[in-house]
Amino acid sequence: RLYVGRAYVLEVQRSNLLEASSVAFRVAKGEQTVELAIRRAEGPAFAAFKMLRAETLHWSEPLPLPGRFSYRVVHKSTLTVAIEGEVTDTTPVVAEARTP
Repeated sequence: RLYVGRAYVLEVQRSNLLEASSVAFRVAKGEQTVELAIRRAEGPAFAAFKMLRAETLHWSEPLPLPGRFSYRVVHKSTLTVAIEGEVTDTTPVVAEARTP
């Protein structure tokens, strides 16, 4: 039970999926909406591209990756594109995700 005129804090504690967030508010008489912006937890991700037939006896095994190709990382459930880019040589790729 919340009381009119009293101050409260609505908070979400940090978890593996969310960053900690909080908002202070004072209860007003009547209906009231309190909005709390919540941010998803983020972390680094690394991709290693290799030929499909690497480490096999297939004739294409020794061929290097193409010098340039595009890639896209898509969220499994929502199909939202998180990262897309282009590899311009075979050095490691570091990219930051975009948030929709």
